[in-house]
Amino acid sequence: AFILYDYAAPGTYRVSLKAFDRGTCSVVDSVATFVRVFRTEAKAQEDDRICEGTRYQLNAQGGVLYSWLSADSVFRSSLQSPFVTPTDSTVYYVTITDGNGCVRKDTVS
Repeated sequence: AFILYDYAAPGTYRVSLKAFDRGTCSVVDSVATFVRVFRTEAKAQEDDRICEGTRYQLNAQGGVLYSWLSADSVFRSSLQSPFVTPTDSTVYYVTITDGNGCVRKDTVS
């Protein structure tokens, strides 16, 4: 079974899992652990208008690692705020990894 829980706030939470015997409804096994929930501050800039052939600086923040890729895969960068000079309307994808290892994906067009 796949169980997903969305925590409302950052913090440390105790999580328990119990396996039951269907025939007797008795606990067969159990385990407990603590999970740490983080709020990511990673984000990319808002969409913007860029004139064709004009140099423009993309911007993302809140991460320790950045990976930019244009929709046509021609442009790639690992910089936080790389410069681009698009020749046509383009979408840029960014993957931001924060200091906790959390990953956020966003687009700028």
